[in-house]
Amino acid sequence: MVLDSKGHKDRLVKMADDLTGLCRRYWKYIGTWFGYSPKWFFPGKKPEGHIPNTSVDMVFTRIWETTPSARQCNNKPTPHDLRFTFITDRINEWAKDGTDVNAMMPYLQRYVGHKSLKGTYYYYQVSSGLYDVISK
Repeated sequence: MVLDSKGHKDRLVKMADDLTGLCRRYWKYIGTWFGYSPKWFFPGKKPEGHIPNTSVDMVFTRIWETTPSARQCNNKPTPHDLRFTFITDRINEWAKDGTDVNAMMPYLQRYVGHKSLKGTYYYYQVSSGLYDVISK
């Protein structure tokens, strides 16, 4: 459960069991380290605040630069690109499987916490992979 997320909304988020277990172990560690459960899942130096986006970006970049793909890619990805990729891949999979994408979009919209379908479609761009799916 994500409490008081963007737009002051609470949301249920489905996660793989192994990720859920990892998050629980992390939360237990954080509670032990602070001596109490902080307000934020990723607390900053001051417990009432969250970790700054710049810190997340720096760690993400450091990890990215250790991958073989980093040497072959001119564009540096960001953590937000993972969200973009998730939405794009989900829509492409539906199209590939013959699922009615328009019927599924309201579910995806709610899952990612968008106020409107327009916000979800904004993330989606027709990729070259989708052309192959559509042409079949």
